[in-house]
Amino acid sequence: MNFETYKKWQTENQFWSSTNTRFTPFSEFKKKVESYTDIAEVSSLGKSEKGKNIYQLTLGEGPKRVIIWSQMHGNETTGTLAIFDVLDYLKSNKNSQTEIFENFTIAIVCMVNPDGAEIFERRNSLGIDLNRDAVAQQAVETKLLMKAINNFKPDIAFNLHDQRTLFSVGKDINPATISFLIPSFNQEKTINETRRAGMSLVASVWRSFPNEYQQNTGRYTDDFYPTAFGDNIQKKGINCVLIEAGAAFQDPKRNEARLLVGFSLLNFFRFLKEEVHHDYVEYFQIPQNEQKLRDIIVKGIKLKNKRKPVLVDVAFKLEETTEKGKFKRTLLVEDIGDLSQFRAYQEVNGNGLEFSSNDIFIGKKLTFHEFQHIFWEGVII
Repeated sequence: MNFETYKKWQTENQFWSSTNTRFTPFSEFKKKVESYTDIAEVSSLGKSEKGKNIYQLTLGEGPKRVIIWSQMHGNETTGTLAIFDVLDYLKSNKNSQTEIFENFTIAIVCMVNPDGAEIFERRNSLGIDLNRDAVAQQAVETKLLMKAINNFKPDIAFNLHDQRTLFSVGKDINPATISFLIPSFNQEKTINETRRAGMSLVASVWRSFPNEYQQNTGRYTDDFYPTAFGDNIQKKGINCVLIEAGAAFQDPKRNEARLLVGFSLLNFFRFLKEEVHHDYVEYFQIPQNEQKLRDIIVKGIKLKNKRKPVLVDVAFKLEETTEKGKFKRTLLVEDIGDLSQFRAYQEVNGNGLEFSSNDIFIGKKLTFHEFQHIFWEGVII
C-alpha cells in the first residue's frame, strides 16, 4: 500500500458526520454500517445497556482470522471513522478487496459503546470503563464483545482507541499522532512468541510510514493492567495490537491520526499476508510516549498578590462534551506556573494581562468565546 495513494483517496472520499466534528450521532453511524451489506454480513451482537444495537461486520473467507473493535470509550471516535475509510476503500478498490477477502476472514465490532458514543462520554451508561471490565464483565457491552472474540477465535486482534492530546514523542516534543502497543500478559512484561510476532508487525507498519509520520509515532507503555482488555486478550494467547489515535498540530478533528490508522490497518493485512516482518527489536526504536504537550498555553500572565504581581504561564485543557445533542468544547485551566518545559498545540502571548486568583485558578472553565474575548480571537479548537 503506497501512502500517498491512500492519502489522496482518503482525502477525496472520507466519510464525515453531518456535524463535521469528531462526534457521530448513533443514527448516522447506523446508516453507515448498513451501507456495507454488499461487502459484509451485518449482524447485531446484542443490545447495549440502553438498548442500542452493537453491530458486527463479517467480511472475507480467508484462512487468517482477524477481529477489530473500536469505541470501547464512547468519545474515542477516530478508530471508527478510520474503519469506515478502510471499508469504503475496499468497496472502491476491487483488487485490494479480492486480495484481502481471499486471505482473511475479518470481524469488525465498530462502536462497542454506543450509549457513551451518543453523548460523547468515555464510559457506558452505568459509568463503567469497558476497557477495565475484561475480568469482572459487569457491563453487557463487555460480555458481548468477549463472547464475540471467544466465538470468532481470531489469530490477531486490533483494539482501536483515541489517546489524550498531552502525549508527545521525541526530544522535539512532537505530538504522538499515532501510538502502538503490544500489551503485556503479566507483571514481568515477558516477551513470548506471541508478543514478539506482534512487535515485528508493528515495526513493519511503522517503517512503512513516511519519515515525517515516523517522527510522530509513539509507543504506549506496556505496564500490565490486570483488568484491561488488551492484556487479557494477550493472556489468552491471541496476538493483540492496540492502536491509539492521537493529535497533530492544527488538526482538531484528528484527520492526520485517522489517515494513519486506516493506512496502518491496510498495511497490517499486507504484512500478515506476506509473513515477512522487521526484527521485533525495532519495535523498541519507536519512542515511548511522554506527557509534554498541553492544548493551549498562555505565556506571560500577571497574577496579583499582596506583594507584587508574579509572571506565570497558564495551561488550558480542551474538554469535549455534548449538550442537548450538540457538540460542545470548553477550556479548563489545567496548570499555572513555569511551563517552559512543555509545548502546546497553540501558544498565546498573555501580553502582561493581570488577573487575581479569583479570576484564574486550577479548574476554572471558560467557553470558547470567553477565551477568545479575553486572550486571542485567532485561537482554533
